[in-house]
Amino acid sequence: MALNLASSLTDRVTGILIDGQRRVLLARRKRGEYPWDAPGGRMEGGENPETTLRRELLDGLGVEAQEYRHFATLETDVLDDTPATHFIFLVTRWAGEPQNKRPEAYAELRWAASQELNGLALIPLMRRGLQRVLEARAGVGAEEER
Repeated sequence: MALNLASSLTDRVTGILIDGQRRVLLARRKRGEYPWDAPGGRMEGGENPETTLRRELLDGLGVEAQEYRHFATLETDVLDDTPATHFIFLVTRWAGEPQNKRPEAYAELRWAASQELNGLALIPLMRRGLQRVLEARAGVGAEEER
């Protein structure tokens, strides 16, 4: 299912990578009040969310998304009260090993289990979303995951 929406420079895509141990991949940004986040980035003109997801994961982590599904769409405001759309995808299979390909933006990458999320400086909305993903995946057999 392709999401075909016009993008703006404020619209974003996030890819929540979840491994066979039911951990999510987080990236720590070099600045900000809430430095921990799931990898992703801004949509570029003419891109649909899936194209942005694949580009951002390849450019930022060096992985090729193979199995993913749209998880949520959030309507938010950015700092100057400009409306923005945030597309969140659950990525359950990819080719390659995640590496920090954007050291200018990310200080580090780490895998985190559900119980670790409360101790990290995550945007509260993202924390709730990640916990929802991990809870939903708790019933899925490991053979269906990476």
